[in-house]
Amino acid sequence: TLGSWMKNYLYIPLGGNKKGKFRMYLSLWTIFLLNGIWHGPNWNFLLFGVYHGAWLTVERLGFSRLLEIFPRWLRSFYVFLVFAFGNIIFSIENLHHIGAFYRSLFNFSTSADPYSRLYLYTSAEFYFIMIAGSFLFFPCVEYIFKKIKNERIKPRLEAGLLIVLFILSLSELANSSYN
Repeated sequence: TLGSWMKNYLYIPLGGNKKGKFRMYLSLWTIFLLNGIWHGPNWNFLLFGVYHGAWLTVERLGFSRLLEIFPRWLRSFYVFLVFAFGNIIFSIENLHHIGAFYRSLFNFSTSADPYSRLYLYTSAEFYFIMIAGSFLFFPCVEYIFKKIKNERIKPRLEAGLLIVLFILSLSELANSSYN
């Protein structure tokens, strides 16, 4: 994979984490900048590399130790958010549209400004599927299943929830003009 190749042929030869903290951070940033550039000659890919390099640096500076005090489901949610926000950068080529997308995620205004309206990018069905998928993805489901004592109901309930999510996802794909 690209990650393995970059680790073996760039990160380790650059010193990796064996030649001090400064060298480790320099190696991380170099790898992720090159990773961004490898994806294409657009600013969004370079920004994607900077984004991931920044998060890895923050985590190695001690944020990962801070995260350990939180429950597993909250750490999973953190990883999901970092990954999802990174994919926004990766997916949208125009830097202005990236900013507009981020603003729209947290702005439920109905003003005339087209970039301030969330529904340009998403729909109620999208949010329903995201909430249902998040519910099934995060360990809160595991907690709920631990509370169910009847072992015959657990697999049926889980299968039923996954089937409902699958049908909702298919209907969302069929309803949209793109995948």
